[in-house]
Amino acid sequence: DVGKISLENMHNVLKYLGHHKGVEPEEIAKPIRSSEMSRIVDDPWDVKYIESLSTKDIFQVILTANYLDCKCLLNLGSAKLATLIKGKSPEEIK
Repeated sequence: DVGKISLENMHNVLKYLGHHKGVEPEEIAKPIRSSEMSRIVDDPWDVKYIESLSTKDIFQVILTANYLDCKCLLNLGSAKLATLIKGKSPEEIK
C-alpha cells in the first residue's frame, strides 16, 4: 500500500527520480569491488545523494524502490549497504 510510505521517504525517492528524469543511470558493476561509492557509481550526483542519507533512510528507500519497481534506485541503495559492510567481520556488522 503506497499509503504506508512516509512523506520524507517519498521525497527522497522523488528527488532521485527527478534528477534522472526517466533516464536510467549506468548500471553498477557487481560484485561491489570498493567500499567507496565514488569508485563504483558513475554519476557524482548519485554518490552525493545516497551518501546524504542515513542507514535507516537507505533501508526505507530500498523498500520503496522495490515496491515501485525502480531497479536503478534499488541497486544504488543496495550497493551503498554493501559498501558499509565490505571487509567487515560478522561481529563488526552486528
